Amino acid sequence: MKIKSCEYIFLLLLLVCEFCYARDGYSVFVTGRVVDYRAVPVDGADVTIYEMKYRDGEEYAEIITSGKTNNDGLIEFNINVTDRPYNYIIVAKKEGLALAWDVLSGSSRQDRRYHFHIVFEKPYTLSGIVVDHNGAPVTGAEVQAIPETSYLSRLSQRPILAPKEWFTTRTDSKGVFVFDKFAADVSSDFWVKAPGWHSIYTFTVCYMSSCGFEVGRPDIRLALPPEREVTGKVIDKQTSQPVEGLELMVRAQRDREDIANRYRPVTAVSDKNGEFVFEGLPVGNNRIRISSHEEKEAQWVAATVDVNVLPDKPVEDIKFYVEKGSQALFTVKEVNSEKLLSGVRVSAYGDNGSARSITDSQGQVRLRLLPGEYQVYASGISHLSWRVNEPLVVQDGQASNVDILLDKNPDISGRVSDMNKPAENVLVTVHPFGSHVYTDESGRFTAGYDSDQVERGLYIIARDLKNSRAAAVKTNELNKPVELSLSPGLTVNGKIADSNNVGIPAARVSLCIDFSSCLSEIGPEVLTDSDGCFKFDAITPKQNDFSYRISIHASGFAPQTYNRVSIEGEPGTIINLDPIRLLPADVSITGVVVDANGLPAPRVPIFLHGHEGTDQPDKSTATDDKGRFVINRICKAPLRLQANFDSSPGGAGFLIAEGGDSDVKIILGQTSVHRPYVSLLDKKLPQFKDMKTDFSLDDVNDKSILVCFFDMQQRPSRRYISQLNEQIEQLREKGVAVIGIQASK
Repeated sequence: MKIKSCEYIFLLLLLVCEFCYARDGYSVFVTGRVVDYRAVPVDGADVTIYEMKYRDGEEYAEIITSGKTNNDGLIEFNINVTDRPYNYIIVAKKEGLALAWDVLSGSSRQDRRYHFHIVFEKPYTLSGIVVDHNGAPVTGAEVQAIPETSYLSRLSQRPILAPKEWFTTRTDSKGVFVFDKFAADVSSDFWVKAPGWHSIYTFTVCYMSSCGFEVGRPDIRLALPPEREVTGKVIDKQTSQPVEGLELMVRAQRDREDIANRYRPVTAVSDKNGEFVFEGLPVGNNRIRISSHEEKEAQWVAATVDVNVLPDKPVEDIKFYVEKGSQALFTVKEVNSEKLLSGVRVSAYGDNGSARSITDSQGQVRLRLLPGEYQVYASGISHLSWRVNEPLVVQDGQASNVDILLDKNPDISGRVSDMNKPAENVLVTVHPFGSHVYTDESGRFTAGYDSDQVERGLYIIARDLKNSRAAAVKTNELNKPVELSLSPGLTVNGKIADSNNVGIPAARVSLCIDFSSCLSEIGPEVLTDSDGCFKFDAITPKQNDFSYRISIHASGFAPQTYNRVSIEGEPGTIINLDPIRLLPADVSITGVVVDANGLPAPRVPIFLHGHEGTDQPDKSTATDDKGRFVINRICKAPLRLQANFDSSPGGAGFLIAEGGDSDVKIILGQTSVHRPYVSLLDKKLPQFKDMKTDFSLDDVNDKSILVCFFDMQQRPSRRYISQLNEQIEQLREKGVAVIGIQASK
């Protein structure tokens, strides 16, 4: 069964999270341009590319390569890619500017060239304090920030892990830590390793990965818990003998909303007596399992063991029973050709555990599993992801043999010519959801496409960016080579400006086509120059069955995404778009989240979006221990807030408000509209025609007026109006006239 693609191209990349590419990989050429917030190229910036990897379900970084930009802010790399491009992250540093990053945002497995932009913003400070469980400051603690950027959608859930030294500092004698190189749109989690503590503790504001401590937040306080030792023994379940050299892993097993005392997974290796020690774990529920390495074939399997660490004593004599389990042999072949496929990841997931590894040169991989039912998945670099239609049933002590047949990724080939000559180095994009490839010296190309999106055919677009020539062809004959002949393309000029028509430098602008109800980009994004101007070359005129859409992202402004734009004209002409104005993100919103009983809802995630098509940055945060929240850098425009989820305790709460509002209230399980308080100070009083009183404003000309609404049926109201009556003379002497109005029938 194939993994189906999503509506938008970047979501397609997310679907293959568990299904990475062949281990031997392929070479790609990466170019980048680094500028500051004024769109000025940055010379001598340090640039590092790292790969995000996973072990035991946890992310870690592996540095791939590093370099420095030249005088024009340009840099290039040749790297070997063994995973999906979205797992390769570029990080840059320059003294005096904020740290910045981007990802390799490719469109398919066949892309061989990538281009990125790094925009350095102004630096701001993120600071806090580390204390122990008694509130005493902790000196010399190593604090690693795990930041993410909120203004750009593709980075909003990409925590940055490397280079570690760029994101690490130590607390001073007062327990204070300071990071002074983060942009204003950054929020961060923290990993803390302190002297006297054995675990690395993780701190966040919420279980949602998109929420973190925002830059400028004044109340960051990271409290380290007391620790207890956990010891035990690994025992062969069949022979009752100790097992030496087995690596175990323990991690916190907490409720989703419980974010306190979380820590990075801790490993321990059993000694010759089978004994293991986890030197320091916090109070709470934890789970021990065998640490998994997909590069190695497992020798043992075991059920997980839950350990409850108590505050008053260490946990001793844990019995961890292991067994050989049953082996499942998977042989992976290509459909039709029966070719054995190496480097394919095979994964098995079930209630009794999971395992995964990579096929060898014979297309085989062995997984050791406990008895039970498992879902099996497989994916390779040039093949469609696959899942068994029926669960694999593993019997105790019995070997299983499973043949997996993978379909080759479909592709389409063709040739691009220019005045009957082969056109080399031309960018060819396939829509929807296809590859971005370049023609060879003979003008030929082979590009992949998504077989789930071919009902209306494919559009093949060729762009010679150097000479501004382009071509577009629609085809339904996917097995027939496509011929494209270049002709003069359109040049599209535009300007991104603020509400005063002042150009916004270093704004990211991307163009995509809307075809077959799918959106896919036609090529790399461009940056605006110092005047806010941008240009796209080699654009083919709009066709009958596809249209263009434009997206803009700029730090400090509301984004505009997938807005329709008219690009029509004779080949070779220049199209000047109307200026696109962005709303400034220069206000905040504050408030509280309460449950149906009016009690504060702590550590609840909150999501902010524009309301009914209005422009707003997409933001997320979480309430503090008292249910309060602040969201900064939004626009003074209508917005919609969501607190929590329907599936969470109390349900989801929704509120319609406006950027700049304060003290808003979101009630879980309800949808409401915020009515802002409007002061009558310095406002003319309304007429008294609807109030039954013989009072005349002429009687109190130039005096202050105190209007008191009361209810004689309520004892407290009667008491207060009586007290007020006793002070009438004093108030009159001070030039205050009093009007008392009965407010109920």
